[in-house]
Amino acid sequence: MTKKKKNCTKEMTVFIRKVDEQHQKFFKLVRNLDNNKEGMTSKEYARLLSILTDYLIEHFETEESYLRKIDYPYLNEHIADHRHFIYTISNYNLMYNRFSVPDVEEVYQFLKKWLAEHELDADMVYRNYLIKQIKND
Repeated sequence: MTKKKKNCTKEMTVFIRKVDEQHQKFFKLVRNLDNNKEGMTSKEYARLLSILTDYLIEHFETEESYLRKIDYPYLNEHIADHRHFIYTISNYNLMYNRFSVPDVEEVYQFLKKWLAEHELDADMVYRNYLIKQIKND
């Protein structure tokens, strides 16, 4: 049985080049975790968690900036989703740094769920809003 890999496809574009590129990089980081989670050392795992956290903070700032520019009506809810993600991933980092190594599979499942629920759902809502705004201009 082969694993079906998630890729950032044309149907998933939000039509903001920089954000789409960042989404592709996020998919790549999650695939990297999936492909290497079996043999990953705790040091490699900590590094990947740190990279993911830093990268997504940067991505969220970029995305939120664009959403402000288009006067997105659900901006506060979108930001709340981002903050929840940062809180959760930061707890995984804290767990690693203070207590023990968090379960790699648990982190992977969290990231996979995030991709399904946020990037493939919430981000598509603002994409549709953006398309509607362009058509109305």
